[in-house]
Amino acid sequence: MRHTLENRNSGADTLKAMLRNLISLHEKLQAVIAATDGELRDSHRSQAKLQAQNEDLTLQSKALQNRINALEKTVTQVREKASTNLLGEQNRRHILEEKNQQRIDILTKERDAALESTKESDAAIKARKDLETRVATLTKEHAASLKARKKFDAEARARIGALTRARDNAMAERDNVTAQRDNATTERDNAIAQRDSVTTERDNAIEQRDNITAERDNAIEQRDNITAERDKLKERNDALSVTLDTAQQDMRTLADARDQADTAAATSAARADTLENDLSACQTDIALLGEEIGLLHGEISTQKAGNAALKEEIDRLNAVRQAEVAELGTLLDQKDQVAGGLAATQARQAVLDALKGPHERQRRALQNRLSVRTYKQARDRLTAETQLVKNSDLFDTQWYKTTYPDIGDQDPAQHFAQNGLYELRNPSAAFDSLKYHLANPDVTESGIPALLHYLRHGKDDGRPIHPVD
Repeated sequence: MRHTLENRNSGADTLKAMLRNLISLHEKLQAVIAATDGELRDSHRSQAKLQAQNEDLTLQSKALQNRINALEKTVTQVREKASTNLLGEQNRRHILEEKNQQRIDILTKERDAALESTKESDAAIKARKDLETRVATLTKEHAASLKARKKFDAEARARIGALTRARDNAMAERDNVTAQRDNATTERDNAIAQRDSVTTERDNAIEQRDNITAERDNAIEQRDNITAERDKLKERNDALSVTLDTAQQDMRTLADARDQADTAAATSAARADTLENDLSACQTDIALLGEEIGLLHGEISTQKAGNAALKEEIDRLNAVRQAEVAELGTLLDQKDQVAGGLAATQARQAVLDALKGPHERQRRALQNRLSVRTYKQARDRLTAETQLVKNSDLFDTQWYKTTYPDIGDQDPAQHFAQNGLYELRNPSAAFDSLKYHLANPDVTESGIPALLHYLRHGKDDGRPIHPVD
């Protein structure tokens, strides 16, 4: 029986050691999962930063490309204009030279005729001097014309050279920006690969945690087996208690028999000796049964203490498991929130990309003062749209200034018409620009900003609007 009790205690100690090892391993896995999640968050932040840098470099590249296109267009226009002016100047110079030559020939003939007819006449001498003066004047005009043409040619060549150098510098700057963008793209790809590696490590940690949970379930099963053996020992104890009660009843019966034997001692000495021997044997049995009962009570007390400690450990493990389940639920909720936020961000970016083209065309037209017609059309359109916004009940000037303090001292309606419409800013709390675009994808495809489309078409079409959350 003592050997059996020692085996039970050894099994309980082994089970406790296993539980402690499982708890330690679980805590280490939790630390690994936490570190992995931290690295994953750092990877996400690095990826977002690289994405932002890539977008900035893309915008810079587009701006440089637009600048190069504008410079190339300006160079072409200047060259065409210089060629036209040079051709016209050459034609005018040729015509002027022909006229001057004709006039010189006529004057020379007149001078020769005058010399021949009146060599000694004062009138002829005066006419000759006048003709020489006219010839000298025409010669000076011809020299001035040649000098002006040379000056114009030098200025045109200098301007064309400056524009060419500016275009070359812009193209070199664009190449640098393109190289920086490629480097940023490479860094982003590396960050994505690192994030995938961290995700794999986290999945492995989760798999190890599941294995620990399975081992804990096995420990619980072993506890149930020990509980079943304890119940068997209890049944045996109950059987021994019944045997003890029977022995005590026999002892009382023997005591009664002894009293009867004392009463009949005089008549049956042999009977008394026999009863005394039987009584001694019963007392020995009772003493042995008492010792065994004491051992059983000690074993039961030890088993109860071990079961209580084991129950506390199991309850703690269940609490830890429930906390882990709650944490996993929280992580899943956060994942859903992040996925929802990412979808909303992607939808917003898609609308901004659709509006970027019209906004860029308007900006270039307003900056292109060389083309008077294009600039005037863009300015008139912006003025009309600004007035349309001001006259609308959906534009709240004070709300716009309070919500977007970055506009500074600019006119709110003009800023909204020129930039805010294309940046998905809201004109008031009653009109959400992004919701209108998401509810009406055909408007986004057309490239018309939300409020302008609603005021011109959507209101008459009965399209709904949504307030700002």
